[in-house]
Amino acid sequence: MKLALGYLAIALSVLFAGCSSGDITDPGQIVFPAKNVSFNQQVEPYFRLSCNITGCHDGGAYTAGGVDLSSWAGVRAINVTEPGDTTSELVLVMYGLVQHSGHFVANDNQRYGIKQWVREGAQNN
Repeated sequence: MKLALGYLAIALSVLFAGCSSGDITDPGQIVFPAKNVSFNQQVEPYFRLSCNITGCHDGGAYTAGGVDLSSWAGVRAINVTEPGDTTSELVLVMYGLVQHSGHFVANDNQRYGIKQWVREGAQNN
C-alpha cells in the first residue's frame, strides 16, 4: 500500500510539474520568491488577475487613473519611474500608503514580491 501511494505521489508530481502560469486563475495562487522576482512569472500574472480587469488598469481607452498595468512598459511608464525606488507609486499602493479607489487582493507575499521586484530594478524578465 505504501509503495502504491509513493508511485501515485510521483505520478502526480510529474503531472503537475508541467503546469504553467497560464493555468493559474486566481491571484491567491501566485507565490513570489524572496529574490529574483520575474515580471513574466510572478508580476504580470498577478496584475493580469488582480488589476487588469476591463475598465481598471488594462491599458484600454478607459484605464483607471491612466495607470496601465497590462505590460512591463505600462508599469514602468508611470508606476516605477526609478528602478530600485521602493517609494514608487506602485509599492505605496500595494502597501495601502496611497489611496486606491477600488478593491484589489494582495497578501503579504505578493506585496513583498512586488516591492522586491522594484528593488531588483523592475526588470522585464
